Amino acid sequence: MRIKNTNILIEADGSYWHSFEKVKERDERKKVWCNKNGFELFRIDELEFYRNKDIACQVIVDRMRKLDPSLIIKRNGVTI
Repeated sequence: MRIKNTNILIEADGSYWHSFEKVKERDERKKVWCNKNGFELFRIDELEFYRNKDIACQVIVDRMRKLDPSLIIKRNGVTI
């Protein structure tokens, strides 16, 4: 997923599929491509997400705020 008007890409990595060596190699190629083309790729691990959604997503929220301090981010209708 790309966040509109930014260079931020987000991927949710399923633990099962992303444990295969072939998929890990593809993920690495994707990371290199993103770096070369000016994108920031953030990966959210499935298990980490289910353990604590807020912590898993906080790095993305922090980066978005750094890009645009006036950005209003809401969770369940409440500004965070």
